Amino acid sequence: MSVLDWADVLDIFDRDLDITGSIVDQTAEPTAVATLAEWPAVTVGALPESLRDRAEQILERQQQRIAQLQEGIEQVRHQLDQVRPTGRHAAVYIDTRA
Repeated sequence: MSVLDWADVLDIFDRDLDITGSIVDQTAEPTAVATLAEWPAVTVGALPESLRDRAEQILERQQQRIAQLQEGIEQVRHQLDQVRPTGRHAAVYIDTRA
């Protein structure tokens, strides 16, 4: 387990938000997901008051990203529902040239 100070943790949160944004926008480098997977187990104490505003801004960005990802998941579910077989006469292929 790593011991980091809050400034380092907030830097990691910022970096991960930028990476997830690039993944969602499809502008990420191929190694971006692996970078996210490298989150270490950390121990930190109480958040210093001097970093409170920054932490709140990051929290707001995280909540926005969660909402964005949830919306994307719902869109994909809807698309899958449209192409899943629903009965005997369901389509068995999709014309990808259209």
